[in-house]
Amino acid sequence: RMGMQTGEQRQAARNERSRNTNISARTLFYCGTLRSGQKIEHDGDVIIAGHVHTGAEVYAKGNVVILGRLKGIVHAGCSGDESVSASIRAFESGQIRIGGKVGMIENNSDIWGKSVLVTVSGNEVLMTEWPVI
Repeated sequence: RMGMQTGEQRQAARNERSRNTNISARTLFYCGTLRSGQKIEHDGDVIIAGHVHTGAEVYAKGNVVILGRLKGIVHAGCSGDESVSASIRAFESGQIRIGGKVGMIENNSDIWGKSVLVTVSGNEVLMTEWPVI
């Protein structure tokens, strides 16, 4: 229903993709919570419908969307791409990485625990609060 393929791919589509090496990576949709010690690494965008606990890590060459609480580490654009973003429903992590930049935040910050969009502008990591819905 979200426009993402779930389940098994058709054999013809799988064979066609293996012949064409220029097709970009698809979005990885992970439904569940990442616990300490768990890691996701993906060559495209990552969407997590769940929480990312302390000690869990997400590395994506594309954008990252977390529809839960982030307490672990997220590195969007881990190949060095600083044009990507990270969208987090409840930001509760001490740091976030976009491309080659690291954003640090303290737990007494006004943005702690809120929904944020994280981007890079110039030489800075920007954390913008989402509007309350």
